Amino acid sequence: MNLFKAGTTLQLIYCFGCLVVVICMPLYSVFDTTTFGIICFGTGSILTFISTFNPMGLIGTILNFVACFSSNLKKSKKILIWTIISPILIVLFWVLAACFLVHYSGGV
Repeated sequence: MNLFKAGTTLQLIYCFGCLVVVICMPLYSVFDTTTFGIICFGTGSILTFISTFNPMGLIGTILNFVACFSSNLKKSKKILIWTIISPILIVLFWVLAACFLVHYSGGV
């Protein structure tokens, strides 16, 4: 169970980082010429590049698969559903972060 919790925590941290990008990039567009807008753009850009090369979501997914199929966790339907849905969410959040960066910055 500890392995599953560690994997889920890594996945949630990765998704939170991508979600910050999704929030920062529209704020950059609204506050374009202000210092706050520049900070939002810098934060969003850096987090997008980090999420592109950061294996945290992938490692969390692998840990969840190992924990789910190597112990009695596969008896729980909630854990099995999360193990199936979480890789889809990781890819979805990564694509959202990349698309928001390209849309609001013009493809830096």
